[in-house]
Amino acid sequence: MVTDASRTLDDYRRMGLPQNEASLHFLQPNGWVHAVDLRTLGRARWENGVMAVYFWAMGFETIRHRGTADHLHVSLPPAGA
Repeated sequence: MVTDASRTLDDYRRMGLPQNEASLHFLQPNGWVHAVDLRTLGRARWENGVMAVYFWAMGFETIRHRGTADHLHVSLPPAGA
């Protein structure tokens, strides 16, 4: 399940998180959002690991962390990285 496909600064305030103006969850200058959060709830640790490796193999950066809930943050690496 994708938990977030696009955010605004007000979304961060509503979630009780610091406002991050550089978030890849915002619409980027090229017209695309460069990050999504995927829920990890209800999956075994190995299943979440396989999902992280899958996105990594496709060229995405993946970080599992807790912001408002446990999730896998999947993003495009910065240009030139």
